[in-house]
Amino acid sequence: MSASPSSTKTPGTRLFPSLVDDITRSDPNRILYSIARTRDPSDGFLDVSAKSFARAVDRCAWYLQDQLGPVHDPPTVTYMAPQDIVHAILVPACSKIGCVPLFNSLRNTLDVHLALFYQTQCDIFLLPAAQQIIKARPMRVLEIPGVHYWLDDGTERRPYPYTKKFEEARHEPLVILHSSGSTGMLKPITLTNGTLSSMEAFTVLPSLGQEPAFPAMCAGTRVYFGIPLFHSVGMYLCLPGCLYSGFTAVLSLFLITASLANGVHVYRDVQYSVLIPATLIELAKDPEYLRNLGRLKYLIFGGALLPRDVRNCLSNYARLINCLGSTECGVLPIQDVRS
Repeated sequence: MSASPSSTKTPGTRLFPSLVDDITRSDPNRILYSIARTRDPSDGFLDVSAKSFARAVDRCAWYLQDQLGPVHDPPTVTYMAPQDIVHAILVPACSKIGCVPLFNSLRNTLDVHLALFYQTQCDIFLLPAAQQIIKARPMRVLEIPGVHYWLDDGTERRPYPYTKKFEEARHEPLVILHSSGSTGMLKPITLTNGTLSSMEAFTVLPSLGQEPAFPAMCAGTRVYFGIPLFHSVGMYLCLPGCLYSGFTAVLSLFLITASLANGVHVYRDVQYSVLIPATLIELAKDPEYLRNLGRLKYLIFGGALLPRDVRNCLSNYARLINCLGSTECGVLPIQDVRS
């Protein structure tokens, strides 16, 4: 298999939007995502290859360009939806046409939504849109089809070229997330190409004599992400983390519960599972769910404290890793330091 044009570049200097195209050329059948077909994980999963994902990205880019017309100063477009792969498709698609997606939590209040829109000068809402928001802030509403529209089409790929070089685009905005609210009113935080591409640099730690670190240590495995994709951990791990580190991101399409997480553990044969503490607390209450943790190699959590009694309980069934990071800097490389 021949190397992709940018595969020999220094790790950490490959742009995420062009990386999608690079992987498609070098390893088109690599499975980037595995998404639950229904609310019940026992109904199976749809595997999304690099070739299928790249086609979806390009279709979305052409669609947005046709709908929005030429863009100049990068406009902000907001997308609010339950857990779905459309989040992942929108980021490189928007980058290719020159706009920036803002991912908002569905749990934010109306005042928070309006404050974020004001601060990011966002006047374009990608459906599904909340009518309450549209009444409070008139915005252009653009219909965005669901995940199967982008993935299930059998037509040939119509590439949407992305030719920018790293030094040219490293400081360009790629996606806007928001702070957690622990320091007051939520604030928009813009992630650049350079911020996300830094995750690739973590993959070289073994060549420097260091132990592999999470998430690069997940290469060649399936990793379940039971965390929202509008959250910084979800965004960093399910987009650049997946492509740069070489693992398959497993997603369930609905509100994450302990029951749903257990179903993924049982029916998708994942080796790593990334969950928020609230889900782990509920999971620890069910003996069957606990036994099924033995299927995992690692159980990763982050975003909040995990009570000591829950942590001690879970550690009897799976190896725990506390994922650390910030929205501004991303997920830090975490090594498994065994005592």
